[in-house]
Amino acid sequence: MKILISADMEGATGVTWLKADVLPGTPQWERCRSMFTSDVNAAALGFYDGGADEVLVNEAHWSMRNLLLEHMDERVRMLTGKHKSLSMVEGIQHGDVDAVAFVGYHTGAGTEGVLAHTYLANSITGVWLNGVRASEGLLNAHVAAEYGVPVVLVTGDDLTCVDADGYAPDARKVAVKDYVSRYAAVCRTPRPYRRRHPRGGEERHRAHAPPGPRHRRGVHRGAGVRRRTPRGGGHRRPRGRAERREARRLHQRDDVRRNSHVQGGDDDRVGRRGGTVWLRPLPRSDPWTSRRSTKWWRSPPS
Repeated sequence: MKILISADMEGATGVTWLKADVLPGTPQWERCRSMFTSDVNAAALGFYDGGADEVLVNEAHWSMRNLLLEHMDERVRMLTGKHKSLSMVEGIQHGDVDAVAFVGYHTGAGTEGVLAHTYLANSITGVWLNGVRASEGLLNAHVAAEYGVPVVLVTGDDLTCVDADGYAPDARKVAVKDYVSRYAAVCRTPRPYRRRHPRGGEERHRAHAPPGPRHRRGVHRGAGVRRRTPRGGGHRRPRGRAERREARRLHQRDDVRRNSHVQGGDDDRVGRRGGTVWLRPLPRSDPWTSRRSTKWWRSPPS
């Protein structure tokens, strides 16, 4: 089963402003395109979970280069860029599409709804089809009907879902925000994209993945000092007099090997020639030390 997703941006999560949220090249557009991608990807994952074999996403907003392909599930295919024969529903005419979804859609020109328009944002005040005021969803649904493809999903604001009842009564409607005015809405908080792991369960997408473990088994590197971690990984403070003495010895050795201002030369040269570095503790009055200081300094032999 093959699903076509027609993806518009005005009805995506968090989008409410024409001059910034959906205008390519603006900082706010960069932020909103990530949420737009999450909406489309969530729909695609739902279709895959429902038994779809293939999902084709057709970008349908403005330059048709808004979605972040690298943030979507690896099984999704995306049709991006202009120009296309059937524009917002390009790909439906080949006879291999079983259903179409309208994701991120909005209401039509001359009606209430967040960023309501029909194709041209502020130039067309109304479009009618057979005496009915038409939105982009209604027009695209009629094109899909010409090829015998049903609309099975519509997402957008709550008024878009009401509009979809007229042209796709059997489709699933999902409101991602509630209309307040043309440029205001009560938005749902988007969730990070999760994909199903091949071995079962779910894993967070790499773009939203939490950082890996800070301490790994063996050697922990940081701030120019190398510390030995206990077997099994994870760093802990030395316990007991013997462990503290060993920790001070390791810090002293690593400072000599790694810091030129301590050893006064190339550590490899000193190591190869068997040179000796003489050390003594810094005085307690030194502002960089304390009672528990492990700082050492190079000192010539007396």
